[in-house]
Amino acid sequence: EEDGVILVAAIKKADLKPGTITFTPENPDAGQITAITVEILNQGEIDAQPVIVVFRDNGQEIARETLVRVAAGQRGFVTFAWLPTGGVHDLQFEADPLSGPSDVVGLVVEKDEQNNIVTAQKSVGSSGPTLPGFEAPAALAVIALAAIAGTRRRRRDE
Repeated sequence: EEDGVILVAAIKKADLKPGTITFTPENPDAGQITAITVEILNQGEIDAQPVIVVFRDNGQEIARETLVRVAAGQRGFVTFAWLPTGGVHDLQFEADPLSGPSDVVGLVVEKDEQNNIVTAQKSVGSSGPTLPGFEAPAALAVIALAAIAGTRRRRRDE
């Protein structure tokens, strides 16, 4: 006679999920360096390591950062430097991205692979300098050109 034995294995997994997104400054102008901090939550039962976070702007990868570890039930933070252009930007932040089109999971095996992306739309004003820090040199260049032009006019008049 055979006894029916059922073996159930409970496998603990991590569960990464991007959380709060913070922009500094909150409303950047074009060409203004902006720090974007993204909270990464691990809602799973085991530590997640390593945790790669990808930043995309209008579908184009801008940067990726790696957190060495995010403990179970805890959170980590990554900060990206962004130099936006004017206009509307569809931003995407993905924790533990897939390595290729045939991959089912990223580096971290998770309970839920579908909650790894958070998006934000950011409107960037077109005012402000094209590149930060170039205001003074550009002004000096204009003053120098005006001085040269004025000198040439005076010499012609003499």
